[in-house]
Amino acid sequence: MNRCLVPKGHTGLFRAVFLIGIIIGTVDAAAAQTSLPDAVARPLNTAIAEGDAATITAVARTMIKAYPEHEAAIRARLAEDSAEAAAKALAALTAPEANAAAPEAAPEPTEPRHAFFGFSGWTGEFELGGTLNTGNTEEKAIAAALALDREAGRWTHALTAAFDFTRTDGLTSKRRFIGNYELDYDLSRRSYAYGFVEYRDDRFGGYDYRIISSAGYGHHMIDRPDLGWQLKGGPGVRYNKRQDIPGTETEFVGRLSSEVEWQISETATFVNNLGVFTGTKTTTFDTLTALDLQINSRLSGRMSFETHTDTDPPEGAENTDTITKGSLLYHF
Repeated sequence: MNRCLVPKGHTGLFRAVFLIGIIIGTVDAAAAQTSLPDAVARPLNTAIAEGDAATITAVARTMIKAYPEHEAAIRARLAEDSAEAAAKALAALTAPEANAAAPEAAPEPTEPRHAFFGFSGWTGEFELGGTLNTGNTEEKAIAAALALDREAGRWTHALTAAFDFTRTDGLTSKRRFIGNYELDYDLSRRSYAYGFVEYRDDRFGGYDYRIISSAGYGHHMIDRPDLGWQLKGGPGVRYNKRQDIPGTETEFVGRLSSEVEWQISETATFVNNLGVFTGTKTTTFDTLTALDLQINSRLSGRMSFETHTDTDPPEGAENTDTITKGSLLYHF
């Protein structure tokens, strides 16, 4: 039997060498376990070299998610670096991410709007215009209008009022008031049912007053942020108090209305509205063409052209009445 013998007197030295070898092997094994692969080390070292703590933190978190087995080595790499950015990144890793830490904010409760009662939720605009001419002909004219809207669930209220007054050479030549109210109920995203009533007082148009009511169906033919076009129509009834005949006329009518609003640019809006009421005695056409130019968030200027045509007007009245005006609008 062959035996490997340690020379006498060298037994202690051999044991010391053996123990040192074990220690070195253990350290090497530990180092091997804490070393980073190139896929982790390269982006992490690049981020550290840039010196931005936020970038280092983001890269480190990404690497930890992709290589969770190297999390300890990634933290150790940051800890051994003397740069301040690396220290901040290491501290950030111990804190939860912002998205995870911050609870999702609950929506603030809003008070439901009653469909028919309440003063909240109204928006609108006030329009004011006027002219003053002197010389051979003296003319004073004023025009004012108010438009209000309110949405409450599926219900939408629209209320408008307009007043035009003109005085020429000391004599009143125009005095017109128009007020109308429309109530819409959404049937779907683009269609709705409506109810409408209008009161018109135009003493210089041959009528003491006119009252029109209608109900029907409306549809948004185009519904885009920059362009809207809706059509509506239905049956109705019209009451006329003419100045050339006694009593009050009553007739059934059909209504057709077209409303276009085009956002040409951030500061320019084009409006074109057409309303038709046709009955057995007369048919009326109302048009509005306007260009609004925004001045600021509250004010805008408007140039508009309006027409009112009656196919069978009272005796002494013209078939068509027009108004051209410039005005200032206040939005609220």
